[in-house]
Amino acid sequence: MKINKILIGVFLFFMNDIICGQNPQIIGRWVNFNTPTDFLQFDSSGYYNMYNSLSGFILKKNSYRYSLEIKNDSTINLEIENLFKAIIYKKQDYFILYNYKEGIEIKNHIDEVGLFYREGVSKESLDFSTEPKTFITIPDGFLGTIFIAFNQANGKPFATDENNNTYIVVEKSGFLETQLIENPLKFAKKNELIKYENSSNSIPLISKGFSRTSSFLFPQTTICALAEGFNQQSREKLNSIIGKKIKGNVETYVVDTYENLIKLDK
Repeated sequence: MKINKILIGVFLFFMNDIICGQNPQIIGRWVNFNTPTDFLQFDSSGYYNMYNSLSGFILKKNSYRYSLEIKNDSTINLEIENLFKAIIYKKQDYFILYNYKEGIEIKNHIDEVGLFYREGVSKESLDFSTEPKTFITIPDGFLGTIFIAFNQANGKPFATDENNNTYIVVEKSGFLETQLIENPLKFAKKNELIKYENSSNSIPLISKGFSRTSSFLFPQTTICALAEGFNQQSREKLNSIIGKKIKGNVETYVVDTYENLIKLDK
């Protein structure tokens, strides 16, 4: 009987870790890879906090509880009380978080995607350059917004190679419906590369919020691609832009001069 009580106590201890979020692999402060002045924080008492340097926004301490559901060694379901639900792909010193919500005509509506590393870890130690890429080819001279609608039953097929890279081609309009399934992990790691049709070099890729940390990454006239993310427009607005009804997650990039992207990002 004594052994049973011990086993029950151990079980309840671990269940409390999962339900209340007291899990050592997530506790601590995590820095945004693209904007290091932003952070998320999970404390041992089960509360979540965040700071956004753009707005100076910070949640009140002990305002929102978080809960975790450990799915496997690298996947965690996260719920922030009254704020959002998210999926975390966790590695030793970093995680990729993407929150999702219900959306019209969108199953698993991806909202925002972020890569965060543990405070104290060197950002330079995170190298994803050897991982498989998605190569996005656009028409020569194209400037403007790229819309990629993923997981489309009647979309264009995609190509692959022996290194598990994938290849898709955007139409002259800047819009593509593809059978390829969206991959927020590649997006967060900047392993989606954009290149012009007759060029072997990819266009410099910059992330949303870059102008908060530096406005001098490239010469002003350099053509760059700003990674805006998933589902940035309302579905009604997007349908109006495209001229047809689109279902599923849609990713957006803006290709323009660095000077113009600074203005757009602020």
